[in-house]
Amino acid sequence: MLGLISLYQMNQMDGHSDEVNDNWLPSIMAVNDTSATSSRIRAMTLRYALVEGSARDSTLASLEKAERDLETSERRYESLISSKEERALYETYKAAKALYMEQSRMTVSLSRSGDLEATRQLVAQKLGDYAENVARALDELTRVNDEGAKRAATATNTAFNDSMKMVIFIMLVAVLLTAALAMIFTRSLVLPLAQAVEQARVVASGDLSRHVEVVGKDEPAQLLSALQDMQVSLRGTIQHIADSANQLASASEQLHSVTEDSTRGLHQQNAEIEQAATAVNEMTSAIEEVARNAVSTSEASRQADQTSRNGREQVGQMVSSIVRLAEDVTQTSGSVEHLANHVRDISQALSVIRAIAEQTNLLALNAAIEAARAGEQARRFAVVADEVRALAHRTQQSPQEIEQIIAAIDQGSSQAVAAMRTCWCQDCLNS
Repeated sequence: MLGLISLYQMNQMDGHSDEVNDNWLPSIMAVNDTSATSSRIRAMTLRYALVEGSARDSTLASLEKAERDLETSERRYESLISSKEERALYETYKAAKALYMEQSRMTVSLSRSGDLEATRQLVAQKLGDYAENVARALDELTRVNDEGAKRAATATNTAFNDSMKMVIFIMLVAVLLTAALAMIFTRSLVLPLAQAVEQARVVASGDLSRHVEVVGKDEPAQLLSALQDMQVSLRGTIQHIADSANQLASASEQLHSVTEDSTRGLHQQNAEIEQAATAVNEMTSAIEEVARNAVSTSEASRQADQTSRNGREQVGQMVSSIVRLAEDVTQTSGSVEHLANHVRDISQALSVIRAIAEQTNLLALNAAIEAARAGEQARRFAVVADEVRALAHRTQQSPQEIEQIIAAIDQGSSQAVAAMRTCWCQDCLNS
């Protein structure tokens, strides 16, 4: 805009300058040449009237040359006429010049004929008046061209001043518009970026409940949209972690209940094992007593002849002891079989504990994976999940150890029952 206006004003100034250089200044020079040539013609005419002899010929030649120069100046000026006023003044000059040239030729003719008195009268009266008319017409033409040149110069200065004012005005408007656009553009960038920073701080503080508003499709709006997507993703991840934590808590409660049941079963098992141990101790004492009685029986047999009555009494006592031993063995066998049944029940409970421990381990592993995906916000869930997984692992190991102990007890009980049954059968056969 500024460049176009400057070009327009420069074109106006160039037009006025061309008008001065191509019209008014050449017109003034042509008028000056015409005036000078007219003055030379007047001087040559007066000289021709005053000289005599050969000087007249050279003067006449100069006069004719001056007339040709005058016609040349007139043609040059006539091509530069640009207004009706100038044309009218030029016609006035042409008329005055025609009268003057007529009187000048008459003066030359009178001088050539030798009529000096008539020549002096013509020079003193009409020739001078006509020369003044020509001079006044040329002065008017000079005035018109000078005024035209001044008008062109004034128009050039006016165009220059107007262009300067217009350029300054446009520059001020451009500065104001630039400042306004800069403020608008800055606000359009700074406000969305400040909103994006505030939303990022809110998300970083752990508050995922605030809604992120996205307006527009520019780069700050795309940044806000990315923050919104991240907030939704974090919210879903934390919800998933919370669900996993709830499942883990439920599984932990079930594990605690089963563990308590297992503890009670183990206490009961320990009591029954202690009873079995007492019974075994009693059986061992009975067996030792049988052994002692067998030794006594052997000694009594060697002394059978002498102590047959005592032997029969000892045999009766031995039969009674064997009957009691058989009853104790039968009772111990039933207790051991009952203990074996409890051991099998404990094995089934331990299978349930193992399954729950494996499920708890899987849930803790899933919670740890989801917490690792969630990042810094779910680190505490990861720690809890690791602790639960370690507890599940220890719980898995404890049933295995208990199963090994129970298997050893079961094997020992089975062997004891088998041994006691074998002993009882042999005693029955011996009896």
